[in-house]
Amino acid sequence: MLTNHRGDMLMVKNHIETPMDFTSNDLLLKGTLTLPKNTKNPSVFLLLPGSGPVDRDENAKGIIRKITSDNFKTLAHYLAEQGYASYRFDKRTTNKAMRASGFNQLLKDAQNAINMIRSLEQVNTKELYVLGHSEGGYLGTLLTSKDPNIKGFIVLASSVTPLDKAVTQQLTYISSLNKDNKRIQQFNQVFTALFSMMRKHKAWEDIDAEILKGEMKKASKTISILPARTVKNMMRKQLQPEWFMESYQHNFEEQAKQIRCPVLLIAGEKDYQVPAADVQYMAETIKNSGNKDVTFTSLPDLNHMLRYNNGAVTPKSQLQSLKEHSLDQRVLDNIGNWLIQH
Repeated sequence: MLTNHRGDMLMVKNHIETPMDFTSNDLLLKGTLTLPKNTKNPSVFLLLPGSGPVDRDENAKGIIRKITSDNFKTLAHYLAEQGYASYRFDKRTTNKAMRASGFNQLLKDAQNAINMIRSLEQVNTKELYVLGHSEGGYLGTLLTSKDPNIKGFIVLASSVTPLDKAVTQQLTYISSLNKDNKRIQQFNQVFTALFSMMRKHKAWEDIDAEILKGEMKKASKTISILPARTVKNMMRKQLQPEWFMESYQHNFEEQAKQIRCPVLLIAGEKDYQVPAADVQYMAETIKNSGNKDVTFTSLPDLNHMLRYNNGAVTPKSQLQSLKEHSLDQRVLDNIGNWLIQH
């Protein structure tokens, strides 16, 4: 089902924005179609954001604070200036009742967004591109590898590293900032054991609560005094294990080898969440599989949020960069140059 509120059409500079919704698994997902003002039947991008409860602009309303990046609003407007349409939508995880949605449901949402785009008359549905940031890159890899009609794929700060390994790397880096080597090693062992348990079971319910508590109390003395069921529920709320466990069903590296459309990959040298080396490995994986139209670039002082980050990068400095800087112009320039070449 497609809901197009044409009465709410908004004209902004060189583009037109129209609220446009679609239904995926009986849930209405709200989004925005952005059209270039002076381009007839434009090529179109599907924009897939990073993880968490982020909206169509890649902003998140957290428990403590609202995290505002406006990354996808900026990208949509930039693409319109280049003559491209785009569609972006609020992830189902913005709905509190859907926070624990698994990876496969997010994949279905992205596929249904593509189906909706291909029903539109305002765009050239034969010229559909996918752009994914972080988690969106993982989803885009699966979509692009299986759909030969997608014309191009832009990867921003994403890789083919299994998601549990990627998160463990992030947590280890954050722990290392405390410079407590024993604590770091302990922390790493606990989460390695936790993810190992998740890989051995098809559902979170199948994991023994007592065994889980036994592993988790190695990292926190507080865990020892809590009931095992409470620990398990707490970990489910914090980790959202369905997301990880469903992602294990996909071999992202093998899927990337199937991508045959042109690919642009952009990494940040100050990205501790998805290191530039991981993005480069993804580029090499695609290229070595026979796809020669692969472009990789690594940008100095760019963090995971696609912001300039001079000096040491920490979770705090990354959040601060959202307040001090807009989406880095170098990212937009690389996209623009790639589009001209293609």
